[in-house]
Amino acid sequence: MEDRLYEIPANVREVGGLFGRSRNVVETVVVLLPLGFLLVTRAEPWRIAVAALIFVPLGVLTLVGIGGDSLGQFLCHVVRFLYRRRKIHLARMEGTE
Repeated sequence: MEDRLYEIPANVREVGGLFGRSRNVVETVVVLLPLGFLLVTRAEPWRIAVAALIFVPLGVLTLVGIGGDSLGQFLCHVVRFLYRRRKIHLARMEGTE
């Protein structure tokens, strides 16, 4: 049997962590663990179904992130934008109707 040689790409060290970002994994655990505890404390079928409908999209969203940022960073950007945005006020000019 002959030995197989596999080439490792040069950018393999840049990715690192699970799914490339360990911050996203930590945020996923922080977000889903309390929700899981609240929804699945009693093993009722409807609670498990609701938990699955909530956990899967929320888990994917927190793992992948939004626009290259983690979910926490994105929410901080949104809050910072809402706080710092400028509102334009147009003064009415007198004499024009």
